[in-house]
Amino acid sequence: MFENDNPEDREKLVEELVRHDLNAYEWNSGGEIYHVIVPLINPYDNPISIHAQDKNLVEDIQANIAEWPDETYLYISTNSLQSDCEIGLMGQSGKNGNPVSSPDWNFINSLDEAVKEFQNIWDDRDEWIRKLLLDG
Repeated sequence: MFENDNPEDREKLVEELVRHDLNAYEWNSGGEIYHVIVPLINPYDNPISIHAQDKNLVEDIQANIAEWPDETYLYISTNSLQSDCEIGLMGQSGKNGNPVSSPDWNFINSLDEAVKEFQNIWDDRDEWIRKLLLDG
């Protein structure tokens, strides 16, 4: 059983995601709440990192980013609000600054399932960036 609240499980997940060429690391979202994340848009990098595949999408983000709230971000993330571990997206909309989240977080039971879910979301990242960050 994979548990997001278990530091050893999070460490193993980070290692596996990095082995699959994803820039994964642990992130503390406040208090004692830890997540494994893979940033799609990360305002804390200098310059801001944008991990979209579509060149036009990257250009659109770059053209509008100066008008967005400073904390605009979008991460693939683990969480443990409803189960031992679920994976989805969380962030802050560039359009209006409101929190955004994928509508469904997928419950996972194993390290292999977690890696596959991160990879599935990563593969569809442009669609998620458009839906949550630009339209959110």
